[in-house]
Amino acid sequence: MPYLINKDIKNLIKTNSIRTSSSFNKNQIQPASLDLSLSSKCYRIKASFIPNNQPISKIINELSLVQIDLNKEFVCLFVVCCLLFVVCCLLCVVCCVLCVVCCLLFSQ
Repeated sequence: MPYLINKDIKNLIKTNSIRTSSSFNKNQIQPASLDLSLSSKCYRIKASFIPNNQPISKIINELSLVQIDLNKEFVCLFVVCCLLFVVCCLLCVVCCVLCVVCCLLFSQ
């Protein structure tokens, strides 16, 4: 089965064979695919669903809890996730130090 690699995808973008209203982000180009966003809006919904021939807009109106503007809030969410990761790493280091201290104290 034929497929495109990232070099082919970049070439298609360069020759305008693949276009978008905004510029492509280099992170969208994967080894054998191109990640696309249909909108800068994201919705947190109550549950998963199967559309069953209903318009998605109707389902979003019924199930949506929060609308998120990815242009604004994604950066903030990313920063929060990075900070949480750093805190978790620091806690791991503290736990490791405590384990070493306990081993030294109780091994004698």
